[in-house]
Parts: sequence; structure tokens; C-alpha cells
Amino acid sequence: MVLIFSAIGLILWLVNQNFPASGELQIKSALAKDLPMISKLGPEGRIKIKDNLTLVLDGPVYFDLRFLPWFKKARIFIQYQPKGRNLEGLGRQIGPGFNYEVQKALLISDFEDGFSQAVFDFDLTRVYQRKNITRFLIETKPSSQLAGELRIKELKIILSR
Repeated sequence: MVLIFSAIGLILWLVNQNFPASGELQIKSALAKDLPMISKLGPEGRIKIKDNLTLVLDGPVYFDLRFLPWFKKARIFIQYQPKGRNLEGLGRQIGPGFNYEVQKALLISDFEDGFSQAVFDFDLTRVYQRKNITRFLIETKPSSQLAGELRIKELKIILSR
């Protein structure tokens, strides 16, 4: 009986992970780790990890998102602090090669700790996918002639049906 209940519990847990009852699935990025649904920011030469922050030294940087086809929308939140580089936009890959549709943030909120949060909405039905993987681009731009960085504190994605 214990084995049967354990197996049923495992099946229900797996179903809830792939078909959440709320219709939404939240994903948070780990700073320097590839996770099952989201990769770390890259390429290596353009980012640096320091003090629990991802420092974007040069742009653009990329991350890959793995999701199942029943998710149709993504809301992406980036908590960042410009220190010589500004966040210009976020784009989804819409074709092979360097074919991205970059958009400006829908909303930018400032926090008391000096960080800001940008919010982006994407339609996932119009993305280029290779084996359930979609690449996103974070576009940055230097704010002056001197080299600077964009500090990213958190990257969070909410997928919905």
C-alpha cells in the first residue's frame, strides 16, 4: 500500500509540475547555474558573477528558456542596477541566426535599495524553438564612454497558458 500511495503521489506531483492547477508556472534563474528550464546568462566573456549579482560587462547577453508547448505567454521580470550600462530591452528569437524581436519594458519600478525592476510580456506562439528551447537576448548599452556594467539581481519568468 505504501508503494502504491508513493507512486500515486509522485505521479500527481509530476502532473502538477507540467500542468499547474493555477495555469501559471514561475521560474527563477540561478546566477551561475544552468537549471532544467532556464540556462545561465552567457556568453562567458560578457558576464561576471560577483557578490550574488550577475554583472553584464558587454552586450548582448543571452539565456535559453525551455518550456512545454501549452504555455502561450511569458511575463519576464529583471531586477537590475545600471552602473555604466543601461538595460535597453529584451528580445525573443523569432528566426534562425541573429533574428530577434527586441522590445522595451512595459513597466519599470524603482526600489529603495537602488535596484529597478523591468517587466516584459511575450507571446510564446511566435517564437523560434529548437527542441523546446527558445533563446532570449538582453540588450544593454553603455551610458558613457567609460566601460561599465549592468548588475542583475534576479531574473524571474512566469509562464501561463
